[in-house]
Amino acid sequence: MTQFATAKAGLILVNINPAYRVAELEYVLNKVGCRALVHADRDKGSDYIAMLLELLPEIAHFKVARYVKLVEDVPMAVTGKAQKFVMRDLMKQELGHEDERTA
Repeated sequence: MTQFATAKAGLILVNINPAYRVAELEYVLNKVGCRALVHADRDKGSDYIAMLLELLPEIAHFKVARYVKLVEDVPMAVTGKAQKFVMRDLMKQELGHEDERTA
């Protein structure tokens, strides 16, 4: 399901070994320039949420999202790719940041 959703949204999926410990997870997240995480709460004795909370202070501030919004529908182009500019404009409008420029 995750593989299909990321492909539909035009994202690159990078699988992470569920056996990784905190140090390995930190290395991988920084190496790939991770923008989003889809994860289970825990699996076979690994508490992923606790691991991420431990890493949060170590992750560069520019890699941590300031705003998160879950949506059911993503605006799509006729090519099947997500229209990120539409999502960005909707969020800027919702947050009252109409005049701000983004890189």
